[in-house]
Amino acid sequence: MQNSKEFQNLLELLDSDDETNIELALLLAENHQEEFKAHFGHTVEQYKELVEFLDTHNYPRYGKKLKKVQHIGITSRNITAIPEAIGILSNVVTAQFSYCPIEYLPESIGNLSGLVTLSLIQCDIKALPENIGKLKQLETLQISSSQL
Repeated sequence: MQNSKEFQNLLELLDSDDETNIELALLLAENHQEEFKAHFGHTVEQYKELVEFLDTHNYPRYGKKLKKVQHIGITSRNITAIPEAIGILSNVVTAQFSYCPIEYLPESIGNLSGLVTLSLIQCDIKALPENIGKLKQLETLQISSSQL
């Protein structure tokens, strides 16, 4: 499917390093829900939730460059859930969540095809999603003090 010219412009705004451009692109994305979901695999709302999640934890605004994120390390007692759109971060190699009262990982965790290390330290994990088996590159799964 060919993206519209307006959607191409939106992607260019998302690709900039300017926060104002990224915010504008996310506003424009509301008018391109279908193209956005086809391009990113998640809704505009899920994408915004992921951007807000990363922003809250002092990650810079990546815009479309979210796919370039390679490492996530978050320590926070304020996190009760990981956004479903985390699957957008397909190039993440290392993900570490410490002291987060999360009970479940989102199903989209299986989309992190480059994930080598997943650490869940002092989290309240009760179960792992079935598709964690899709993580063919996963070498280290570290879980401590969970409810598994």
